[in-house]
Amino acid sequence: GTQIFYVSSRRKPSGYQQSVPTSVVDESNLEGYVLADVFTHFDLTKHFAMRFKMANVFDEKVYSPPFGGAQYDLEWPGREYSVDIFYRF
Repeated sequence: GTQIFYVSSRRKPSGYQQSVPTSVVDESNLEGYVLADVFTHFDLTKHFAMRFKMANVFDEKVYSPPFGGAQYDLEWPGREYSVDIFYRF
């Protein structure tokens, strides 16, 4: 399967990155982005199933706005891989 997420650009709030050293100020953190995830899921037995997933396929740099008094935008993880095993009773 595939999941695609689109997030539009953010508005620049007043005082944006005001407390950040000028050497790291980057207003491109406000830009929108598209994230794509791919995954597959299959049954191993009657009770066990497995899922493989690759998140952020294109390894996009994504930043969320600062929360709770943080002074910097928070960078999300890049590409991630996961394997999940499920047991059904």
